[in-house]
Amino acid sequence: MSPSPRPRWVTTTAAAVLAVALTGCTSAPAAPPLPAPARVIEGLSAELVQAPRDAEVATIRVRLSLAPSSAPVQVTSLSMRSKAFPHPMEGQGVALAPGTQVDVAVLVGAPACPAPTAGTASSAVGGAAASTDTTDTTDTTDTTGTSSGDGAEGSDGAEGPEGIGGEEPPPFPTTALLGLADGSTATLQLPDAKRYLARLHAEQCTAAIIAQAAAITWEPTWTTTGAGADLRAVGVLRVGPVTRESSVDLLGVGKTPLFTYQAVQSLPRRLEAGQVARVQVALVPARCDEHAVAEDKRGFAPLVSLALDEGAPLSVRVWVPRAERATALGALQQACAAQAVAKG
Repeated sequence: MSPSPRPRWVTTTAAAVLAVALTGCTSAPAAPPLPAPARVIEGLSAELVQAPRDAEVATIRVRLSLAPSSAPVQVTSLSMRSKAFPHPMEGQGVALAPGTQVDVAVLVGAPACPAPTAGTASSAVGGAAASTDTTDTTDTTDTTGTSSGDGAEGSDGAEGPEGIGGEEPPPFPTTALLGLADGSTATLQLPDAKRYLARLHAEQCTAAIIAQAAAITWEPTWTTTGAGADLRAVGVLRVGPVTRESSVDLLGVGKTPLFTYQAVQSLPRRLEAGQVARVQVALVPARCDEHAVAEDKRGFAPLVSLALDEGAPLSVRVWVPRAERATALGALQQACAAQAVAKG
């Protein structure tokens, strides 16, 4: 194969992929019209943020901020409306005291996806730039504190949705509809300045394209190899069976802030319709500092790069299930301890 351009990348969980795949990720009607707001709340503003811990599930947060000079506000319900995610996305009510901010977590629904062009997912991911580099440079530690205690990333110098490289899709402005304690409603505009919603949309739409070609999962059995500083956890990445009359090229497995994922078998590897690949992958520790290990949020989610029908490479983030991480964490801790002893 000729050198491939930079892969478009996605973050996905099995639940997200299943939800999108079942809907077919087809074009959907526009979001239902919003009722006219009954009141304007002076000093109340909103923005979209996302905490690193939200990466494993398709969650976004609406950060509500109330000016110190404003009266307290009791929000009984919150609903996000967007053409990109046409079904209402609901969040819980919150109480806002003057001078405070609260993050309301919202689980996004199935997206409305454009029809992909032949052999690519460029329309699904907004024409993002491509590369063969699947290194994840996203900072996985919480960067800011909020009144909700979730450590969501915000606009005060925290890292935005970039982090793997490449051009991001354009923002997806949306609207939050608030239900208030007195029975009235209010609307707040959410410009998606840091493209959190746009990124989720690209992730889920591209995940749907990949899922239609082949399932990608980690098998539940994990082993170890080596000893001391060379101790490594080994997992098996399963790709397939290829579910259509086409081909899938498995190009590589990327690096996270916690591990370098090294395929034992040589890649790339081509799979035709009906075929399955079981690739052993060794997890080499990338960092040993206690803070990185304790605060890591994406260490078990490498980007897997593949190409469909010899098209442009795509990347999907394949999470190691939480219940299956003990072997890798134990090997990481033992290898790091042995390295520390060796260094004296």
